[in-house]
Amino acid sequence: MGNAMDEQLSVTAWPGVVVPVPELTRWPAANLDGELIWLGPDHTDAVPPAEIYLRQARRISPVDVLDFVRSVGGVPMADRPSGGAEDLHDPDLDARQQFAAVRDRSYVAPDYVAGRGWVVHLDEVAYRLRVLDVLGRHAVAYRNGDYLAPIWTEARARLGGRPCKDEREAWTYFSLVANAALARFHPRLQVTSNNGNEILPLVATFLEAGTLQIVNDLVDEVDFINCPNCGQVFARQVGGSTHYSRSTGVTYCTPSCATAARVKAYRARKRAEGKQP
Repeated sequence: MGNAMDEQLSVTAWPGVVVPVPELTRWPAANLDGELIWLGPDHTDAVPPAEIYLRQARRISPVDVLDFVRSVGGVPMADRPSGGAEDLHDPDLDARQQFAAVRDRSYVAPDYVAGRGWVVHLDEVAYRLRVLDVLGRHAVAYRNGDYLAPIWTEARARLGGRPCKDEREAWTYFSLVANAALARFHPRLQVTSNNGNEILPLVATFLEAGTLQIVNDLVDEVDFINCPNCGQVFARQVGGSTHYSRSTGVTYCTPSCATAARVKAYRARKRAEGKQP
Protein backbone atom coordinates (compact mmCIF):
# COMPACT_ATOMS: atom_id res chain seq x y z
CA MET A 1 0.00 0.00 0.00
CA GLY A 2 1.38 3.37 -1.00
CA ASN A 3 1.57 6.43 1.19
CA ALA A 4 1.62 10.09 0.17
CA MET A 5 5.25 10.88 0.99
CA ASP A 6 8.45 11.69 -0.86
CA GLU A 7 10.53 9.21 1.12
CA GLN A 8 9.25 5.65 1.14
CA LEU A 9 9.30 4.17 4.64
CA SER A 10 8.73 0.53 5.45
CA VAL A 11 6.27 0.15 8.31
CA THR A 12 6.14 -3.14 10.22
CA ALA A 13 4.03 -3.98 13.23
CA TRP A 14 6.08 -6.50 15.19
CA PRO A 15 5.53 -9.39 15.92
CA GLY A 16 3.02 -9.25 13.08
CA VAL A 17 0.20 -11.14 14.80
CA VAL A 18 -2.91 -9.95 16.58
CA VAL A 19 -2.40 -9.68 20.35
CA PRO A 20 -5.46 -10.14 22.63
CA VAL A 21 -6.66 -6.87 24.12
CA PRO A 22 -6.97 -7.15 27.92
CA GLU A 23 -10.00 -6.30 30.00
CA LEU A 24 -10.27 -2.81 31.46
CA THR A 25 -11.48 -1.80 34.92
CA ARG A 26 -14.71 0.20 34.76
CA TRP A 27 -15.97 2.47 37.53
CA PRO A 28 -19.78 2.62 37.20
CA ALA A 29 -20.21 4.78 40.33
CA ALA A 30 -17.64 7.42 39.33
CA ASN A 31 -18.76 11.01 39.78
CA LEU A 32 -17.44 14.39 38.69
CA ASP A 33 -16.76 17.06 41.32
CA GLY A 34 -15.51 20.19 39.60
CA GLU A 35 -12.38 19.10 37.72
CA LEU A 36 -11.92 15.89 39.71
CA ILE A 37 -13.33 12.43 39.02
CA TRP A 38 -13.90 10.34 42.13
CA LEU A 39 -13.86 6.71 41.03
CA GLY A 40 -15.82 5.32 43.97
CA PRO A 41 -15.58 1.90 45.61
CA ASP A 42 -17.32 -0.20 42.95
CA HIS A 43 -15.53 -1.48 39.88
CA THR A 44 -15.77 -4.30 37.38
CA ASP A 45 -13.48 -5.71 34.70
CA ALA A 46 -14.80 -6.07 31.15
CA VAL A 47 -13.54 -6.43 27.61
CA PRO A 48 -13.21 -2.93 26.09
CA PRO A 49 -15.40 -1.96 23.14
CA ALA A 50 -13.92 -2.38 19.68
CA GLU A 51 -12.24 0.61 18.06
CA ILE A 52 -11.91 2.85 21.13
CA TYR A 53 -9.49 4.97 19.12
CA LEU A 54 -12.17 5.66 16.50
CA ARG A 55 -15.45 5.76 18.40
CA GLN A 56 -14.72 7.18 21.86
CA ALA A 57 -11.35 8.96 21.68
CA ARG A 58 -12.67 12.17 20.13
CA ARG A 59 -15.17 12.81 22.92
CA ILE A 60 -13.38 14.79 25.61
CA SER A 61 -16.08 17.01 27.10
CA PRO A 62 -16.43 16.58 30.90
CA VAL A 63 -19.73 14.72 30.51
CA ASP A 64 -18.29 12.39 27.86
CA VAL A 65 -15.16 11.74 29.92
CA LEU A 66 -17.22 10.77 32.97
CA ASP A 67 -19.35 8.43 30.84
CA PHE A 68 -16.13 6.96 29.41
CA VAL A 69 -14.77 6.23 32.90
CA ARG A 70 -18.03 4.52 33.83
CA SER A 71 -18.59 2.50 30.64
CA VAL A 72 -15.08 1.86 29.24
CA GLY A 73 -12.65 2.45 32.11
CA GLY A 74 -8.94 1.80 32.06
CA VAL A 75 -8.23 4.95 34.06
CA PRO A 76 -4.57 5.43 35.06
CA MET A 77 -4.74 5.34 38.86
CA ALA A 78 -1.08 6.18 39.32
CA ASP A 79 1.03 8.87 37.74
CA ARG A 80 2.62 6.78 34.99
CA PRO A 81 3.21 8.85 31.86
CA SER A 82 5.59 6.18 30.47
CA GLY A 83 8.65 8.32 30.93
CA GLY A 84 7.00 11.29 29.27
CA ALA A 85 6.93 9.65 25.83
CA GLU A 86 3.13 9.93 25.70
CA ASP A 87 3.41 13.73 25.55
CA LEU A 88 2.33 15.26 22.25
CA HIS A 89 4.27 18.45 22.92
CA ASP A 90 7.51 18.02 24.83
CA PRO A 91 8.18 15.51 27.63
CA ASP A 92 10.13 18.15 29.57
CA LEU A 93 7.18 20.55 29.60
CA ASP A 94 4.53 18.05 30.78
CA ALA A 95 1.79 18.27 28.18
CA ARG A 96 -0.95 17.24 30.59
CA GLN A 97 -0.52 20.49 32.52
CA GLN A 98 -0.58 22.46 29.28
CA PHE A 99 -3.56 20.54 27.98
CA ALA A 100 -5.48 21.46 31.14
CA ALA A 101 -4.26 25.06 31.14
CA VAL A 102 -5.55 25.62 27.60
CA ARG A 103 -8.98 24.71 29.01
CA ASP A 104 -8.60 26.96 32.07
CA ARG A 105 -8.13 23.99 34.36
CA SER A 106 -5.35 23.07 36.82
CA TYR A 107 -4.05 19.54 36.42
CA VAL A 108 -3.16 17.46 39.48
CA ALA A 109 -1.76 13.93 39.52
CA PRO A 110 -3.94 10.95 40.54
CA ASP A 111 -4.17 10.42 44.28
CA TYR A 112 -5.70 8.10 46.86
CA VAL A 113 -7.75 9.71 49.62
CA ALA A 114 -8.48 7.64 52.70
CA GLY A 115 -12.20 7.06 53.07
CA ARG A 116 -13.00 8.22 49.52
CA GLY A 117 -10.75 6.17 47.26
CA TRP A 118 -8.98 7.14 44.06
CA VAL A 119 -9.39 10.56 42.47
CA VAL A 120 -8.13 11.53 39.02
CA HIS A 121 -8.18 14.88 37.30
CA LEU A 122 -10.52 15.27 34.34
CA ASP A 123 -7.54 15.88 32.04
CA GLU A 124 -5.76 12.72 33.16
CA VAL A 125 -8.40 11.00 31.03
CA ALA A 126 -9.17 13.71 28.46
CA TYR A 127 -5.51 14.19 27.54
CA ARG A 128 -4.94 10.49 27.01
CA LEU A 129 -8.10 10.33 24.91
CA ARG A 130 -6.60 13.10 22.76
CA VAL A 131 -3.36 11.11 22.44
CA LEU A 132 -5.29 8.01 21.39
CA ASP A 133 -7.30 10.07 18.90
CA VAL A 134 -4.12 11.39 17.27
CA LEU A 135 -2.67 7.88 17.02
CA GLY A 136 -5.92 6.71 15.46
CA ARG A 137 -6.02 9.58 12.97
CA HIS A 138 -2.46 8.73 11.98
CA ALA A 139 -3.34 5.06 11.41
CA VAL A 140 -6.41 5.93 9.32
CA ALA A 141 -4.47 8.45 7.23
CA TYR A 142 -1.71 5.92 6.66
CA ARG A 143 -4.14 3.23 5.50
CA ASN A 144 -5.86 5.75 3.21
CA GLY A 145 -2.56 6.94 1.73
CA ASP A 146 -2.91 10.51 3.06
CA TYR A 147 -0.28 12.86 4.46
CA LEU A 148 0.58 12.31 8.12
CA ALA A 149 2.49 15.44 9.14
CA PRO A 150 -0.62 17.71 9.28
CA ILE A 151 -2.16 15.46 11.95
CA TRP A 152 0.79 15.96 14.30
CA THR A 153 1.14 19.64 13.41
CA GLU A 154 -2.48 20.25 14.46
CA ALA A 155 -2.11 18.24 17.68
CA ARG A 156 1.09 20.00 18.72
CA ALA A 157 -0.18 23.46 17.75
CA ARG A 158 -2.93 23.16 20.37
CA LEU A 159 -0.19 22.92 22.99
CA GLY A 160 2.10 25.58 21.57
CA GLY A 161 4.45 23.12 19.88
CA ARG A 162 6.25 23.58 16.59
CA PRO A 163 4.86 22.06 13.36
CA CYS A 164 5.73 18.54 12.27
CA LYS A 165 8.15 19.08 9.41
CA ASP A 166 7.69 15.90 7.32
CA GLU A 167 6.42 12.33 7.14
CA ARG A 168 9.56 10.89 8.71
CA GLU A 169 9.06 13.07 11.77
CA ALA A 170 5.37 12.11 11.89
CA TRP A 171 6.36 8.44 12.06
CA THR A 172 8.92 9.30 14.73
CA TYR A 173 6.19 10.86 16.87
CA PHE A 174 3.83 7.95 16.22
CA SER A 175 6.49 5.37 17.10
CA LEU A 176 7.56 7.11 20.31
CA VAL A 177 4.01 7.60 21.59
CA ALA A 178 2.66 4.21 20.47
CA ASN A 179 5.65 2.21 21.68
CA ALA A 180 5.45 3.87 25.09
CA ALA A 181 1.83 2.75 25.40
CA LEU A 182 2.61 -0.73 24.03
CA ALA A 183 5.38 -1.32 26.58
CA ARG A 184 2.73 -2.81 28.88
CA PHE A 185 2.46 -5.81 26.53
CA HIS A 186 6.06 -6.99 26.68
CA PRO A 187 6.78 -10.75 26.56
CA ARG A 188 5.63 -12.24 29.86
CA LEU A 189 4.49 -15.42 31.57
CA GLN A 190 0.77 -16.09 31.69
CA VAL A 191 -0.31 -18.45 34.48
CA THR A 192 -3.93 -19.59 34.69
CA SER A 193 -5.79 -21.72 37.18
CA ASN A 194 -8.08 -24.69 36.43
CA ASN A 195 -11.06 -22.36 35.95
CA GLY A 196 -9.18 -20.42 33.27
CA ASN A 197 -8.60 -17.28 35.35
CA GLU A 198 -5.19 -15.69 35.07
CA ILE A 199 -3.35 -15.63 38.39
CA LEU A 200 -1.71 -12.28 37.68
CA PRO A 201 -3.95 -10.51 35.14
CA LEU A 202 -2.58 -7.74 32.99
CA VAL A 203 -3.69 -4.32 34.27
CA ALA A 204 -3.86 -1.85 31.40
CA THR A 205 -5.14 1.65 30.75
CA PHE A 206 -7.49 2.52 27.92
CA LEU A 207 -4.63 4.30 26.13
CA GLU A 208 -2.58 1.12 26.21
CA ALA A 209 -5.52 -1.07 25.15
CA GLY A 210 -6.59 1.37 22.44
CA THR A 211 -3.06 1.60 21.04
CA LEU A 212 -2.93 -2.19 20.91
CA GLN A 213 -6.21 -2.11 18.95
CA ILE A 214 -4.56 0.26 16.45
CA VAL A 215 -1.55 -2.01 15.98
CA ASN A 216 -3.78 -5.09 15.66
CA ASP A 217 -5.79 -3.33 12.94
CA LEU A 218 -2.60 -2.32 11.11
CA VAL A 219 -1.45 -5.94 11.27
CA ASP A 220 -4.80 -7.07 9.85
CA GLU A 221 -4.70 -4.29 7.22
CA VAL A 222 -8.29 -3.35 7.93
CA ASP A 223 -10.14 -0.92 5.69
CA PHE A 224 -11.33 2.28 7.34
CA ILE A 225 -14.52 3.69 5.86
CA ASN A 226 -16.86 6.58 6.63
CA CYS A 227 -20.42 5.78 7.59
CA PRO A 228 -22.55 7.55 4.94
CA ASN A 229 -25.27 8.22 7.52
CA CYS A 230 -23.38 9.77 10.47
CA GLY A 231 -19.82 10.19 9.16
CA GLN A 232 -18.23 7.89 11.80
CA VAL A 233 -14.91 6.37 10.69
CA PHE A 234 -14.94 2.65 11.40
CA ALA A 235 -13.67 -0.77 10.34
CA ARG A 236 -16.28 -3.00 12.00
CA GLN A 237 -19.99 -2.54 12.46
CA VAL A 238 -20.74 -2.27 16.18
CA GLY A 239 -23.88 -4.15 17.19
CA GLY A 240 -23.85 -6.17 14.02
CA SER A 241 -21.08 -7.78 12.02
CA THR A 242 -17.71 -7.96 13.77
CA HIS A 243 -15.89 -8.57 10.50
CA TYR A 244 -14.04 -6.02 8.45
CA SER A 245 -15.81 -3.99 5.81
CA ARG A 246 -13.52 -5.40 3.13
CA SER A 247 -14.77 -8.95 3.55
CA THR A 248 -18.43 -8.33 4.35
CA GLY A 249 -19.39 -5.26 2.41
CA VAL A 250 -20.51 -3.52 5.61
CA THR A 251 -21.45 0.08 4.80
CA TYR A 252 -22.82 1.58 8.02
CA CYS A 253 -21.12 1.83 11.42
CA THR A 254 -24.12 0.44 13.34
CA PRO A 255 -27.37 -1.35 12.49
CA SER A 256 -29.23 1.77 13.64
CA CYS A 257 -27.41 3.87 11.04
CA ALA A 258 -28.26 1.27 8.40
CA THR A 259 -31.92 1.42 9.44
CA ALA A 260 -31.92 5.21 9.44
CA ALA A 261 -30.45 5.23 5.93
CA ARG A 262 -33.10 2.79 4.68
CA VAL A 263 -35.88 4.89 6.21
CA LYS A 264 -34.42 8.03 4.65
CA ALA A 265 -34.19 6.35 1.24
CA TYR A 266 -37.75 5.00 1.57
CA ARG A 267 -39.14 8.44 2.39
CA ALA A 268 -37.21 9.96 -0.49
CA ARG A 269 -38.74 7.41 -2.88
CA LYS A 270 -42.23 8.12 -1.53
CA ARG A 271 -41.73 11.86 -1.97
CA ALA A 272 -40.53 11.28 -5.51
CA GLU A 273 -43.51 9.04 -6.28
CA GLY A 274 -45.87 11.67 -4.90
CA LYS A 275 -44.49 14.25 -7.28
CA GLN A 276 -44.99 12.04 -10.33
CA PRO A 277 -47.98 12.96 -12.51
